[in-house]
Amino acid sequence: MKIYKLPQLADSTPTSEFRLGPENSSAASVYLVYGKIRPGEAARKVACAAGHEEIICVVKGALKVKHGRSSFSVTAGEAFHAKEADTLYLENTGIDEAVYLAAGALTAKPGAVAKPVPKEENSAAGEAVSATAAPPEEDEFEITADDEPEAEDGKNIG
Repeated sequence: MKIYKLPQLADSTPTSEFRLGPENSSAASVYLVYGKIRPGEAARKVACAAGHEEIICVVKGALKVKHGRSSFSVTAGEAFHAKEADTLYLENTGIDEAVYLAAGALTAKPGAVAKPVPKEENSAAGEAVSATAAPPEEDEFEITADDEPEAEDGKNIG
């Protein structure tokens, strides 16, 4: 087993970002990215490889995430999910260095076509309908957070 000193490895790159996983990122099934963004540094473009998805977690500091015309803030201990087609820009909004981890995985082979949904015959209407209905894709991120922590008995603390 090998131990990786991610902060030092990130510091050794011009982008302050280190990718741990197979060398060929488009074929990697699982990978981890450790990144740092200094205050005032230009926004960093983040895009998942074809067939990949990522969970991005802020470890230290605060980031502003821009996705299309929308943006949201993420602080230490918060995370969000990025899909293959998402192109995001991460910007440090704090006065200290921001650190994030991006854990990614191959969810589909690049260029793979989704399997067709099986159809059932609707005997009453005489037409084919989907056996399972896929939820509609959302264009915007859904932000979730608890306003107040709850005690073990389910009551709000504070």
